[in-house]
Parts: sequence; structure tokens; C-alpha cells
Amino acid sequence: MVTPELRAQLGPAACQVPRQIGYVGIGTVEFLLDHSGKFDFLHFAPRLWVGHPVVEMVTGLDLVKEQIRVASGRRLRYQQADIVLRGHAISCRIHAEDPYAGFAPSVGQITRLMEPGGMGTRIETGVYEGFEVSHYYDPLIAKAVVWGEGRGEAIMRMRRVLSEYRIVGVKTNIPFLEQIMNRTSFIGGQFEASQEEAYFSVVRPVREDLFKVSAIAAALLAHQNRTRAIAAFNLGRRSSPWKVAGRWEEMGE
Repeated sequence: MVTPELRAQLGPAACQVPRQIGYVGIGTVEFLLDHSGKFDFLHFAPRLWVGHPVVEMVTGLDLVKEQIRVASGRRLRYQQADIVLRGHAISCRIHAEDPYAGFAPSVGQITRLMEPGGMGTRIETGVYEGFEVSHYYDPLIAKAVVWGEGRGEAIMRMRRVLSEYRIVGVKTNIPFLEQIMNRTSFIGGQFEASQEEAYFSVVRPVREDLFKVSAIAAALLAHQNRTRAIAAFNLGRRSSPWKVAGRWEEMGE
């Protein structure tokens, strides 16, 4: 876990990389951290980090806006001392893939889309109902970002966001993300990406109650059709054959 003391070392070390190559602008420096707290340089990317919404949520800064300002030749408006971290933010990447089939790509048209909202919630996406998810591009279809006063509140908020997300037409990794949010090691901040395959086994849940729901829905539909047919027959006994035929044809449609 990154402690305040470790963060105080990472910041200056990250700033040294662009200075040495004369880079001006927003960039991303990544390090590898071991269990002892030692970190080593991994790579530098001269671009905005894909997870920048997390930084924006805890700092209140608009990094995209600042990137444009610097690129246009204007001075950065902030000093490091001006940056104050507030609260906790978590980001989940929603991918078009099937976690029940080894995270195989899932392609097709999004026929129904309901995005969650609410306080402390931010959804970054470019898809919409009717959007065609293709296997030619990255499977990322959305980023769900939440903010909370603490880690516990952020996790609870992310649980709600994932449970309310509705994407029909393609399969997503939302069930897998929900499993991570409920794992005690993640809640305690002890989760490691290298343990993902060893500790997580996503099994498709068996919903026996769905069979009962389906049977009840079928019975209600049959009862409704029978009631309509009887009502049409009784009405037809007092009407002309042409009207009866028209009503039967309308019900058939």
C-alpha cells in the first residue's frame, strides 16, 4: 500500500524523468513496488493516464483542461503545495468480455443501456444504445469512477454503481468486478494483481428462482390471452361477423 511517506518519495522521483529528457506537459510515470516498499522505474508515457479521473476526483483538478493550457504555451497555474488530496476514489473499467468464458471478447450491438448516477459517481463512456461493439478495437466500453470520504465509502458506492449498471446486447466483466469489490483482501487493501487468477473463480450463478418467475409469467400471459378471447367472443355475439373478424385480426397482431 502506498503510504504518505512513500508518496512523498514517488513524487520527486517521477518529476525527475521528464526533466531529464526535456519534456514539458502532462505525462505518466509508472513504478514497480515490492513488498519491502522499494520502487523501481518502469516506464514513462508522454500522455494523459487512462486512470486520470481518479486523480481528478481526489484533487478537484481538471487535468485535460490543464493539459490543453500547457500545450498552448500557458503556464501551469498550480504548485505542488497547492495539490491537496481529499477522500478516496476507485475506478473500474467496464470491458466487453465474458468472465464466464475465460474473459473471451464479446461483440455485438448494445440494445439496452442504463448508466448509474448519483453523488460521487462519474461515468466516462462513448457507447450508446445501438452502438456496435467490434472485435477490431479495445474492449473498454466505459470507466465507472466513484468518490468517497474514505475507502470503505468508496467501495460501497462502487458496489451500488456496478449493481445498477445495465448493458444488454454484449457480455461484460461487471460480475467479476463485483466479486473483487466483495473480496476481503481488496477491502483491506491487500489485493495484488498477480493473485487475480489464483484467487478468483467466476462461476455463473444458478438462479432457480428464474424458472418459477418464467412459469408464472407464462401462466399470466396465457390467462390474459384467454380472457381477451372470451371477451371478444361474447362481444362478437352481439356484433356483426365483420366486426368480430376485425377484432380477432387486431388481437392476432
